[in-house]
Amino acid sequence: MSAARNATTQASQPSAMPDRFSNTTSRPANTNDTAKVAPMVSVPAIHAPSSTPAPPGSEIARYQEEARVATEQARRLQELLDDPNKLEQYFAERAAKEFDQAPVHALKLEGVPVKVSSQAPIKGVEFADFLCPTCRNIAGAFDNYIPTTGGRVAVYFKNYPLEKECNPHVSQTVHPGACGLALAGLCANEQGKFWPYHDRVYANPLVNPGLADIQRIAMEAGLDTAALDACLKSSRPRDALLSQLAEAQTGGVSGTPTLFVNGKRLPRLNDDARCREVFRLGDRIQLASLPCVEQQWRRLGRLRPLLG
Repeated sequence: MSAARNATTQASQPSAMPDRFSNTTSRPANTNDTAKVAPMVSVPAIHAPSSTPAPPGSEIARYQEEARVATEQARRLQELLDDPNKLEQYFAERAAKEFDQAPVHALKLEGVPVKVSSQAPIKGVEFADFLCPTCRNIAGAFDNYIPTTGGRVAVYFKNYPLEKECNPHVSQTVHPGACGLALAGLCANEQGKFWPYHDRVYANPLVNPGLADIQRIAMEAGLDTAALDACLKSSRPRDALLSQLAEAQTGGVSGTPTLFVNGKRLPRLNDDARCREVFRLGDRIQLASLPCVEQQWRRLGRLRPLLG
């Protein structure tokens, strides 16, 4: 009886045999142990992106460099937008770089109307449209500025009317009547009266001018109107105009005003109401974009001698 009781007691006690799945002796499970048992599910570990530089030349290294450059550009752009002085300096430096790297075009100057001496070391060539408002503004700016240069800057005038009737390089007519004014200007140059004609045209803003307007302006500028009529009926002014337009096309002219300084085309002058774009002339002169003409030409006072 006692032996049977002992056998029963031993059977009810846990076995001390080692567990095949652990290095410890198995123990009776209890509620606390059950709560601590984690489900046997394999979950891949998630690691934070490594800050270790990628191997040079690898795709990852290239992407990292592109991201770094983009971040730096965004930072610089924000700084420029936050500081008007830095923004203006940025445009000045960009325009100067574009001008320095621009190719030199051999523009024909013989017989072209010029303000100041053709021997001036700085030669500016303007392609303009007589009905272009910005061209009219810059003409006034030149009148104020050139006398202050001591004869070092000469400005030549060439035509680029934005009208399809005579300009095959424009896709649409912008200024109807511009061709007639350009042709009459070439005839005025034959009489040695181009600049008086030029000044009278810009002094009288016109809309779609006709022959009567041209004759009136020519009379006010002191031209021989009979000689003007004869010139306009000949092929001479149209041939001269086509030659200037072909030259403009070679130089990359697509709008007005377009300026060349010593054969280099300046970045396009445009209407920037905040006057932030700055151009370099001849590596020595600076002017801002229109319509802030007076402010721009004050900057031109920084001219330094080109020689020595």
